[in-house]
Amino acid sequence: MTRPRVRSADGSGELPIASYELFTSTEILGKMAMERMLARLSTRRYPVGLEPVGEQVAEQSRSTSKSAVSRKFVAMTETALDELLSRDLSGLELVALMIDGVHFAESCCIVALGIDLDGHKHPLALVEGATENATVVADLLVDLRERGLDVTRPMLVGLDGSKALRKAVLDVLDRPVIQRCQLHKIRNVKADLPQRLRGSVGRRMTDAYHAASALEAEAALRALASSAPTPVRRPACVRAWTRRSPCCGWACRPPSPAHCARPTQLSR
Repeated sequence: MTRPRVRSADGSGELPIASYELFTSTEILGKMAMERMLARLSTRRYPVGLEPVGEQVAEQSRSTSKSAVSRKFVAMTETALDELLSRDLSGLELVALMIDGVHFAESCCIVALGIDLDGHKHPLALVEGATENATVVADLLVDLRERGLDVTRPMLVGLDGSKALRKAVLDVLDRPVIQRCQLHKIRNVKADLPQRLRGSVGRRMTDAYHAASALEAEAALRALASSAPTPVRRPACVRAWTRRSPCCGWACRPPSPAHCARPTQLSR
């Protein structure tokens, strides 16, 4: 491709040509590589996902090798992560915040996900560390506050039960309403049970969490605890089945986003 050159009339220098810069930019190729790899197309099979352009063009094509595609993917993911971690959050009106640890191979990352009044989810932050590390979690929440997140409004916060995570939330957020994650709760209870009881207990706990009211959920969980076989009816299991959440009462179905947005309801 011949590069066109355009100079200014006053001789001050060469002028950029928007169309040429667009077609010579590698940003589009990088985005395509990231989209295909996120769709689980490996670098080894990357040429299979390309559009057919004819044998003559395909023979002369470049930047489709495993190493070239990998470099594009790394560069684009780094850019996307930087944009995510520096995004202004002052325009978000969140009613719920979910924080949890996600394992990637041998690493654990803490992910913060916000939910607005319309139920839309917004990825907020990602940092390497464990939810048991109070310093890492507190730094993550402080960063959200410094990026403009309104921490003064009431907010439903879903946690995995980590004490360090709970402490960090109470230290940074002004009016959090903490809710223990039901999935983590079920996992913890099932871990204390024999294999033959895990399936049935998990299903009954799930049904209780989807009860129409907190009273129905409480009754269902107490019935589950009392009906457990004697060998597994240990105090720890009973407490795990029937323990109240510190701020939200019984861990039944969480209120709707519209309900969470009412400060009078959250402050009760």
